[in-house]
Amino acid sequence: MFVKKDLRKIPTILAEAAEAARILECPPSSSTDDNNDNDNDNNESKKRKHENLSLLTELRLSRRAPEFKDGTLSILCSPANVPSLRHLESLSLYDCGLHSLDGIGLLASPVGAPDDDDEEEQLLRKGKHGKEMVNVCCPNLREINVGRNPLLTTLPSMEIPLFGKYITSLWLDDCSLSGPLPECIVSLEKLEVLRLSYNKITKLPSGKKKGLHRMKHLKVLCLDGNEIEDLPEEMAKMKSLETLLLR
Repeated sequence: MFVKKDLRKIPTILAEAAEAARILECPPSSSTDDNNDNDNDNNESKKRKHENLSLLTELRLSRRAPEFKDGTLSILCSPANVPSLRHLESLSLYDCGLHSLDGIGLLASPVGAPDDDDEEEQLLRKGKHGKEMVNVCCPNLREINVGRNPLLTTLPSMEIPLFGKYITSLWLDDCSLSGPLPECIVSLEKLEVLRLSYNKITKLPSGKKKGLHRMKHLKVLCLDGNEIEDLPEEMAKMKSLETLLLR
């Protein structure tokens, strides 16, 4: 299936997403004043004018190495971008020339204590159906693809566990992770798909507290193209596992 590439620059994508969220999430305030009635009419007019606006749920930034000039996530993972990323469900950073994922923890971090006296903030903290949202940056984030970033040799061990109760799919194919599998990955207890093909991993974690058997929801595990010689005994306890690639 052909997917048309978004030709906008990353700052433009995020700025327009923030504006769309502001328009779509903040209903007009109710009042009997004529002036407020006029404001409501203006708000409705704006919504009709922006009928094609939608909340940013999928962010495909594949093959944008020139925009990630320093090989880091500084252009994306900034507190200023939180309003843009609030409804994100899927993030692709495939083939972006990244050498570091430092800062990615922002996407699963608390965005600050809510101000009960701030009416606008209260509106922004509610989803499109009026349901209170979890007070983290991206409470709906489920998929992260960081594949084909061959300069990526390590993961931020203190930040990855922040996604433990959120993401269900993590792609790290064709990177340069080496040595033992990073233990922080095992903390992603909701993962169903973990792709680590064609790295330089030599060993899988073992033991009651560190073994892969802790990932009780994992269905797909891709470890082909690595340097693993032995599998821990605990992997026999992975009852949800349906696909295991080791060739």
